[in-house]
Amino acid sequence: MLVTFLGRKTLPFKKFFKGKPIIVINNGEIDFGQLKISKLDFFDLLSLCRQQGYFDIKNVAFAIFEPNGKLSVMPKSDQKPIVANDIKINPPKAKLIKYLIVDGEIIKENLRAIKKDKKWLFEKLKIKKSKQLKNILWASYDKTKQKILIENKHKNSDI
Repeated sequence: MLVTFLGRKTLPFKKFFKGKPIIVINNGEIDFGQLKISKLDFFDLLSLCRQQGYFDIKNVAFAIFEPNGKLSVMPKSDQKPIVANDIKINPPKAKLIKYLIVDGEIIKENLRAIKKDKKWLFEKLKIKKSKQLKNILWASYDKTKQKILIENKHKNSDI
């Protein structure tokens, strides 16, 4: 317990027990010394970069091999994805999808969360019996468009 406590509370012990991040690409240049310390080879680095979506290592400004074994990548400035703020637009607020049906089963909790009931759902889906839900892989409700989005086990649709 003492070792765990020290590993969490003091930086030297934390570095000793967990390791420290290693910068393997610095300002676009691969640091082969640091790569060796991290026990990675060039092909491992390429693979980890690809997993982060960077198939051309020339697009990477910095890459840090984290103590947990993952690679954190910062692209070069001209390779960064454009975000809404860059082009001065205000996209709709992000929200979690409430699935009303999953694998043919009604998710009652989510139906209540959107203040609707089974009768409303059946009317929207134009069905009469629960047995007819078996072909629905998932269904969610888009409140802004006021429609139910459906993925059937055989094809997509929306109502």
